[in-house]
Amino acid sequence: MFMNNLTSELGLKPSLFDVIVDTSVKSRLKVGSRVVIDPFTHSITLTIDTRNNRVTVKGNLSKSDIISRKISKTEEVNIVDFKVNTLRLVSIILAIVGISSLTISTFMLMRLRSFSIVEKFERKYSDILVTTDSMPKGSNVTKISLSSLEELAKLARLLERPILKLQPSNGSELQYFIVDRDVVYVVKVGRNAL
Repeated sequence: MFMNNLTSELGLKPSLFDVIVDTSVKSRLKVGSRVVIDPFTHSITLTIDTRNNRVTVKGNLSKSDIISRKISKTEEVNIVDFKVNTLRLVSIILAIVGISSLTISTFMLMRLRSFSIVEKFERKYSDILVTTDSMPKGSNVTKISLSSLEELAKLARLLERPILKLQPSNGSELQYFIVDRDVVYVVKVGRNAL
């Protein structure tokens, strides 16, 4: 009736009219500390035919949307009833202990190796090796340091002199030397020498 009165007042012929119904819903969803705003809109068109006195509906009468969100959740994992963080700490400690053990064993092996060189030398040249309590001293004595025990043995054979062995009372280092008049050829073997 309203449309007939409106068309007659405007001087128009009765015809089709569209009435559009728009709905809008704004939803707020709180997930943890985040707020998610999700708008939802829907539209229906009503076509009114005043001549035939008929109303036609266009569009879906119902609408639904599936909303899905991915949520990542961190969960601590246990291996054999131990937390992963604890196992990480234990593995770091074991690595440090392993590296320390390797360093100490390498150092000890090198130290033992230096003594085995001395033992080999003494066995090899036992026929020209003599142990002594002192080394010649004086202002006219010249000391020459040699680099290895083998060099000292070569020199002893050339000069036809015995190799003298001196071990100080504090045990810090061994000294092997050859005396040739006023010249003393020395090799020091010990913690700081090899």
